Amino acid sequence: MHYYDHHIENYRYYITLEKQLSKNTINSYLNDISQFCIFLQKKNIDLEKLTFEIFQEFILSKKEQQQKSRTIARQQSSVKNFIIFMETEEIIKKKFSDKITAYQVEAYFPFFLTKKQINFFLDNKETDKISIRNKLIFHYLYGLGLRVTELCNVSIDHIDFNEKFISILGKGNKTRLLPIHDKLLAMTKKYLNCARKEFFQFQKTNFLFLNKNGGKISRISVWNIVKKKSLTKNISNISPHTFRHSFATHLLQNGLDLRFIQELLGHANPSTTEIYTHLLNEDLHKMMEKSHPLFY
Repeated sequence: MHYYDHHIENYRYYITLEKQLSKNTINSYLNDISQFCIFLQKKNIDLEKLTFEIFQEFILSKKEQQQKSRTIARQQSSVKNFIIFMETEEIIKKKFSDKITAYQVEAYFPFFLTKKQINFFLDNKETDKISIRNKLIFHYLYGLGLRVTELCNVSIDHIDFNEKFISILGKGNKTRLLPIHDKLLAMTKKYLNCARKEFFQFQKTNFLFLNKNGGKISRISVWNIVKKKSLTKNISNISPHTFRHSFATHLLQNGLDLRFIQELLGHANPSTTEIYTHLLNEDLHKMMEKSHPLFY
């Protein structure tokens, strides 16, 4: 892989310093590109000799592995951007990136929790420091619709307790202001005054959510917290992102305009938010079946 490593490292430098992509996005891109280069290495193909047909063969191999269409679409996008960079650097002499069209993704309907299931996570009565912290994590995930990375990066000084707003650093280093309701503010103050102080025995930090050693909580830890809690109620296929889907779905069902939901979620593209509208369409269909005399 030494030959490919050199080119991958140049691309990593480009997307880190020039494109200023987030760490998670960079890692995702490089993982996809590494898989592509391993594929080329097995076929003994240098990047200089790369063709559209070889690229198509790589995508076909992913289909044969029965990977999900969204995964293949992401991999194709990552590799296409890498190929464009290689063309710009004149490593690939015969340009073909303009032939690569968007991969057709199967219809995706996000899984969300019912309000009863949400209450199971939000209504924890235990009073130890871990339970109090975890309960607040669930409230921030659902109450604000945060991505897990956004949650981990929340700092105390991001919260304006007087104006009742919180500043969230989202994808692409874009900041959005979210209204934070009185109940969540009160819970946050209580956590800051009591449970949180028990975490920073070894170090002090401004991050809101801390691990047992007093440092910033990790994405993996939040995943494990969600997983552990869900197992006690036999709720499967759940992740921290499920709370974000539930946040958006419940707002839409309660009549909030899709444009406001887009702003709250920090979606740059309206089409990303539109995945939730099928749920509203299903509700409308059921209402028509139940209420309209000619609907059959």
